[in-house]
Amino acid sequence: MTLLKILANTGTNKIMKWESYFQFYDSFFPELKPRQGLTVLEIGIASGGSLDLLSKYFGPEATIVGIDIDKAVSEQKHPSNVHAHIIDQRDEKSLRTLAAQYGGFDLVIDDGCHADDAIQASLHALWPFFSDKSYYCIEDIHGTFWSDNWKFEDSIMAFVINETMALNQRGSRGVIGNSSKLPMLDKIIFEWSIIGLRISIAANNPRVCLQAQDGKVECFNTFM
Repeated sequence: MTLLKILANTGTNKIMKWESYFQFYDSFFPELKPRQGLTVLEIGIASGGSLDLLSKYFGPEATIVGIDIDKAVSEQKHPSNVHAHIIDQRDEKSLRTLAAQYGGFDLVIDDGCHADDAIQASLHALWPFFSDKSYYCIEDIHGTFWSDNWKFEDSIMAFVINETMALNQRGSRGVIGNSSKLPMLDKIIFEWSIIGLRISIAANNPRVCLQAQDGKVECFNTFM
């Protein structure tokens, strides 16, 4: 079932997201859904409906965690597999403690304050706690431009562009010298105002080019 079909039955807690985000998540959530012991973190609880949506989609066996700086979220009612914590997403020490408490995360959705420094602080703190083939998603990229002090070189946009170049360093014949700050990053999904980053142990595997002719497939080239 798609997220949009679940959306109308999320309960009393309000949820508000751009329609295109649901389509974005539907493109890879089915890959995560069968995973046993799935653990999800959402940064930014707001009215709480998004946590309920994630609980309904991934089921009662999944652990859904939310953080927010608003203490009022602790009064919200959620399914028993939803857990809310009062944590500032800029507090890297508390984020690392939280990640260790839950044994790492298979999915993180950053719908927090939409400030570049906060986004990057959370990303750096949580990335080492990811399991293989897990996703880190950042919503509302357009919100980073609201700052009066916005600078490209300090932005999440610049960070992701660097990661895109680093991802393509192999095969660039030495032209690209960028180094990744996200070990084992193997995929970047970029759509309007939302980014998905995937970690994979296979990211460091050799890249193999195949060629086929006359019904035969063989390795044409390999590079690290």
